[in-house]
Amino acid sequence: MVTVSGSLTVQAPLEHVWEVATDPRLSTRWNPNVVDVRNVRGLPVARGTRWTQVVRVLGANTILEAEVVECEAPMRGVVQMKGRGNPRVTTTLEPESDGVRLTQEMAIDFGGTLGGLAGRVAKPQIEKELNEALRRQKAAAESSSRPG
Repeated sequence: MVTVSGSLTVQAPLEHVWEVATDPRLSTRWNPNVVDVRNVRGLPVARGTRWTQVVRVLGANTILEAEVVECEAPMRGVVQMKGRGNPRVTTTLEPESDGVRLTQEMAIDFGGTLGGLAGRVAKPQIEKELNEALRRQKAAAESSSRPG
């Protein structure tokens, strides 16, 4: 199991940051590895919300079935995906004096001894991609929450 996390402060209202960070339909905007999102059922996001996500991994498209398995909107949500690596993504929001602290953690099961080695090799790239996705979420939340 490989776990990576990242965190940053967003200058936007808590509820708006939650919407941007958790609405699966927006994920193609802030995660360049997400190629397509379809069959979204159960919005606004709550426990039981499901969708199908196509993700590009090592140059090939992989289909993941996603389900929100924990949801305490607008503070914390957990998405469990089934498919390659069975990723689990936890999103946490905490009010701060200068905005909202957005933290995301991703756990991926690479499986077995060779998988563990592959996970250790891939971890820096996964961290880089997670932090880039956080930066894009921040930009999307801040730009779309400005008046006018």
